Amino acid sequence: MNILFVTGAFESHGEPLTGMPRYLYKMCRYLNTQTEHHASIVAADVENRLWDYDGVEICSVKTVSIPGKGAWIHYGVNAVLRDYCLQRRISKICKEKTVDMIQYTGWFGVGILHSGKIPAVMRMSSYCKVQLTANHTKHQVNVISLMERLAARRMNAVISPSNIVADQLQKDIQRKIHVIETPFWEDCEPDQWDTSIYDKQLKGKQYLFYFGRMSTNKGILTIADMIGRLLSSHKELYFVFAGIPAFFNGVNTLQILRNKARPNRDRIIYLGNLSHEKLLPVIKHSYALVLPSLTDNLPNSCQEAMYHGKVVIGTWNSSLDQLISDDVSGYLSLPGNGDDLLRVAEKVLHADDAELERVAAMAHKTILRLRPQYVVPKMLQLYEQVIRMEYRNRKA
Repeated sequence: MNILFVTGAFESHGEPLTGMPRYLYKMCRYLNTQTEHHASIVAADVENRLWDYDGVEICSVKTVSIPGKGAWIHYGVNAVLRDYCLQRRISKICKEKTVDMIQYTGWFGVGILHSGKIPAVMRMSSYCKVQLTANHTKHQVNVISLMERLAARRMNAVISPSNIVADQLQKDIQRKIHVIETPFWEDCEPDQWDTSIYDKQLKGKQYLFYFGRMSTNKGILTIADMIGRLLSSHKELYFVFAGIPAFFNGVNTLQILRNKARPNRDRIIYLGNLSHEKLLPVIKHSYALVLPSLTDNLPNSCQEAMYHGKVVIGTWNSSLDQLISDDVSGYLSLPGNGDDLLRVAEKVLHADDAELERVAAMAHKTILRLRPQYVVPKMLQLYEQVIRMEYRNRKA
């Protein structure tokens, strides 16, 4: 099969790939090197260009939008404008070569103008109504979610990595949502790790670690609610953050954390947005990972930490509990509850080594089932089913 992955965003000026863009790259790379299929990416961008990202062909498409950042109506208008540009390019690509399958990201309504000429699957990589309510106003959430549902209804099939997103979307569009979890790629051996950041800033320190986008939906304000009390109780403990800060009520979330940690703000260490090679040593030497998402979609950060045998403190009913069994392969707290997150963090900090080693071993074992050789065939099987059904329908 020749497969196009279509997304509203991919690479941003040399920044390390995270989240959905990293999934797209890894999926394409795996299909191109480990199977007989070929995959490439079509992405909304600020310019038109055809380029190569480490062995994956990227077709960047210049999209248009109307000004008015933050105004809820613009989310709907700009989703349509963006997709108009994407669909024009997809149509041109399909005239130049055979395309057997298109997979849309489902990100803010990508695919809303899908023509139906090529079989298409949507992977709902985020559903605003479930995951991003803390990041947007009520009107913005309603419009974005509507765009996502309208796009999903145009697809031959819809998938989601997490049960929590699948369940809600299934109710909203009244059709089956296939749950296919995000594969985990072990793509950086220890001899490729770059320990420079760890050696310079963290070596010899005991620390809890959070990495990923530092936004409200990821539970960063829950950490802020308890971080002052935690650091006051543990005078040798540091709290380390890596990723891109967001804003809450116009204030940088990193600044919120530092304000809440006073007078211990000097034991908050911010490392910036790290490359994978620099990130892994920081994960490996942490005491535990704290990932208190309000809602999520089976995040890479949780998979990465568990695979490398680290204890993860996650949250109930957020999709992290799809990976973590409480007190078995990690620990779970109540989402949005700083008091409960503090309780669980204290529990982990006071656990004996044997307990932590048992949990870490189970965490690693859990992620092994998500290796691509087990997960990608499920995706390909769905593609083949969709193509066969579409062929039968057209023949009829």
